[in-house]
Amino acid sequence: MTEKQESYFVREYLLEKVRNGGIGNIDIEKGLQQLGAKPIVFPAHFDFSLLGKIKRLIYLIKTGSRIPHGSVVFFQYPYYALMTGLLLRMLQYRRNVHIVCIVADINGLKHGNPQLLEKEKKMFSRMRYFIVHNEAMQRWLNQIMPQAVSAKLNF
Repeated sequence: MTEKQESYFVREYLLEKVRNGGIGNIDIEKGLQQLGAKPIVFPAHFDFSLLGKIKRLIYLIKTGSRIPHGSVVFFQYPYYALMTGLLLRMLQYRRNVHIVCIVADINGLKHGNPQLLEKEKKMFSRMRYFIVHNEAMQRWLNQIMPQAVSAKLNF
């Protein structure tokens, strides 16, 4: 018996009241939703109280353990929510859950910060699947991670 492959995406930008991300980030989330990917939406997104953090942690544990084997989970990088990073780490330890990183920016390159760039490279090294927005980024990624599977996103 084969399992049906489910797809999910971490929704952050469609929740923003103040747009930190560009229109492209919002369009990517809308596109994933239109393609049938189910949103992962942490509760109490703008609540930084202890109760809000507890709600997000409970959601993280439940969601991370309920994503079926064979599923694909998309997220956009850079991400800013701590819970997104924790969810990705949790999913990396699950076999047969495929994580796809949609790279919007590489802050270490953008800001000329070598320490940040090394931290980003380390995070990328734990990933296998990437979607990038131009050939230059795809070449850069393939140079530092020849084992990565990357594709250019065409909109």
